[in-house]
Amino acid sequence: MIENYEKLTLDSYFTDNEDSLLLYFLGKACPLFQQSFSLDTAIGITDRENFLCYYNGNELNCGDLEGKKIPHGGLITKAMESGKIESGLMPKETYGVPFKASVIPIKGKDNKIIGTLNVAVNLKNQNMLSEISQTIQSSSEELSATSEEIASSAQILLNKVLEVQDYTNKIMNSINETHKILEFINHISKNTKLLGLNAAIESARAGEAGRGFSVVANEIQKMSQSSAEAVTNIKNILSTINNIATNLNEKVNETTDISNTQASATEQISSSAEELSACTSNISEIAKLV
Repeated sequence: MIENYEKLTLDSYFTDNEDSLLLYFLGKACPLFQQSFSLDTAIGITDRENFLCYYNGNELNCGDLEGKKIPHGGLITKAMESGKIESGLMPKETYGVPFKASVIPIKGKDNKIIGTLNVAVNLKNQNMLSEISQTIQSSSEELSATSEEIASSAQILLNKVLEVQDYTNKIMNSINETHKILEFINHISKNTKLLGLNAAIESARAGEAGRGFSVVANEIQKMSQSSAEAVTNIKNILSTINNIATNLNEKVNETTDISNTQASATEQISSSAEELSACTSNISEIAKLV
């Protein structure tokens, strides 16, 4: 139909052929169409056999197609046969960069297809964005899984700490109960000492007849003294144990607070990772729409 598009003019060739005029004006408008795209884009016009014009993009360079024959079996042929817009993704091995090609059939005055408008959009940045989003999504999923494991471990640790805290409280309660018993023993020891003292006095009054009883009274006093000393020693030991248990309980309480904070923090990390994964999934879907 047209052999050398750049040499044709409206006055010399497209005077009374409306279909040719339509292709001509669309071809002349292609640079404007190309500028309207924010992405790197190549655009061109064909009739049913040849490329009438083709404007390459910055990186997307399909070569000098002007005047070349349309390759049969491709999207252009398919669009002219179907009468519908046909699109396809091309790998970077084809022309150096990946791109999406769209072919729009052009209909003439008799509603017959007289040519096509071809638009190719460079997908290099979109593919890079998609790959990055997939990497971030994968990393965020791993982070989420790890956070869940940490949260689970933190909960187990917290449960163990609470068990230790419970045992510590029981120890302190037992120490307090022991103190009560010791106080009771100490009370008996004092009374026994008084009884021994009274027995010694009565033995002295009895003279020679109370000598044997005096020996018993002395032994009672010695036992009372020993009991009192033993109670004092046990009290000191229990006091030391009580101080240790008190310090242990304070440390357990601090550990409990830390475990609670850790569990809360890991839950927040896990939640943030899930949100990040959802966002990157949306980015990936948006990249596919281009």
